[in-house]
Amino acid sequence: SLELVTNIDPSDNNTLIWKPTDGLLCTNCPSTWVKPLKSAFYSINVANPNRSCFDADTMYIKVEPCAVHAPDIFTPNSDGNNKTFYIFGGSCVKIIKSLAIYNRWGEMVFFAKDFPPSNPAYGWDGTFVGQQVQADTYAYKVIYELKEGKTVDFKHALTLIR
Repeated sequence: SLELVTNIDPSDNNTLIWKPTDGLLCTNCPSTWVKPLKSAFYSINVANPNRSCFDADTMYIKVEPCAVHAPDIFTPNSDGNNKTFYIFGGSCVKIIKSLAIYNRWGEMVFFAKDFPPSNPAYGWDGTFVGQQVQADTYAYKVIYELKEGKTVDFKHALTLIR
C-alpha cells in the first residue's frame, strides 16, 4: 500500500477526482491510499467550485515483483534518526542470505548473513572495525531467498551522511 498525498486544502470545496479508481481507498479525497496490483499511472484532477480554475497532476507507481529495498541515504549520527542501514523485504522474502557493503576501494566494511528482512538489528551502523567510516557513497550487494525458493541478487549504492 502507498499513500498518495496532495497539498490541496479540503476546506476549499474543490472537486477532486483520482484516476484510475482501481485499488483506491477514496476517489475524491485530497489524500488516499492505493494498493496497485501492477504498475500504473495515477492522476488527480482538481477544479474549484465554479470550475473556472482546473489543474491536474500525474504520477507513476511502479509495482515490482517480490523484492527487497533499502533507503538510498542514511545518517548514523547522534540525532537518533536513520541511524542504521538495513534491508526491507515483503512477506514473500523468506530470508536475507547475505548483505555485503563495500567502500569506494572495494574493501568490505560490513557483512551479515542469514537474517530476516526488515529488522534493524541486522543492519549496518556506519562503523568498520569499531571506527566510524567517513561520509561517502558505498556499494552493497544483497542475496535473498523468496519463500518459493528462488534466490535473487540485488546490487545498489547508498550514501552515508554524518
